[in-house]
Amino acid sequence: MADRSPRALPAVGTSSVEILDRDVDVPPPQLDDFQVTRVMASNGGISTCLATRLGTFGFNKRVLLKVADRTFDEAPETNVRLNEEARIGMRLAHPNLIQILDLGRDGGRTFLVREWVDGLGLRALLRRTWTEGKALSVPAALRVGEGAARALGYLHGLRTVWAPRGISHRVLTPSNLLLSRAGEVRLGNLSLADPSDRFDSEARPVQDGFPAFCAPEILDGARASNAADIFGLGAVLFEALTGPEAFAGDTDSDWHRYRTDKHIQDRVEGSGLPRPVRALLVSMTHPQPDNRPTAVQVREFLRGWLSAEFSSNGEDELQQALSD
Repeated sequence: MADRSPRALPAVGTSSVEILDRDVDVPPPQLDDFQVTRVMASNGGISTCLATRLGTFGFNKRVLLKVADRTFDEAPETNVRLNEEARIGMRLAHPNLIQILDLGRDGGRTFLVREWVDGLGLRALLRRTWTEGKALSVPAALRVGEGAARALGYLHGLRTVWAPRGISHRVLTPSNLLLSRAGEVRLGNLSLADPSDRFDSEARPVQDGFPAFCAPEILDGARASNAADIFGLGAVLFEALTGPEAFAGDTDSDWHRYRTDKHIQDRVEGSGLPRPVRALLVSMTHPQPDNRPTAVQVREFLRGWLSAEFSSNGEDELQQALSD
């Protein structure tokens, strides 16, 4: 029979460390482990906060905390959304996706811990830029599009046991694109993304809260798809490139932006954007999902066009926009 007793191994100096042949139980996180600095938003029964995770020996880490406002018994769907976001996010690894760090439940309320991106969301950057009477430069905007397309290409291309058909993001909006001060583009909010169809029901609308960025087929009641993500990204780029007049409504919030018509191809075609970029956006916002390009095709076009026209990948221009 194997010896299951602790083994003492020599360590640095004259001390020793005891190695145990069993797992060490780590207590689950509690909300008391975090110090909330600022409540950033409260939507759909979930509060999003900037917080500091309090560690030992002063090892504190800034994180983003998403907390259900009510308990699981009171609001099961809200709590399940956070569970699903964590379940999916912890399985993903890509430089253009925001990392999920932990999941916990305290007093019956589910909370999710996500890495903090030092920078701005695209919505906040656009709002600040427009308020100052400026426009986001073409290289900076296309840098955002290229990073988002890379993230979508990864999600759409997944072929695993738990995601046999890949993953559709479903809420591709400016606020869900985080831009670091280093010029990195990160796609966040996987709260509605899911590799199965079990949440696509009348009880849980997929994208009807974001009318400016919602594909026409979704508005007509179709299921979410990879092609709908491409439409959303096309609409995001159209707004970033053309300014506040791209859509109607309040520029402070994705929820308050809307299209005056279901299809936006004519408006894209009539814009003053460079012809190749205009052609790309026309294809991305095509009313027929099968006629839209894939995320990989969008990424390749943007990367090639940036290199050919600007001899740049847009990183410096995006950093400059964030620092202005």
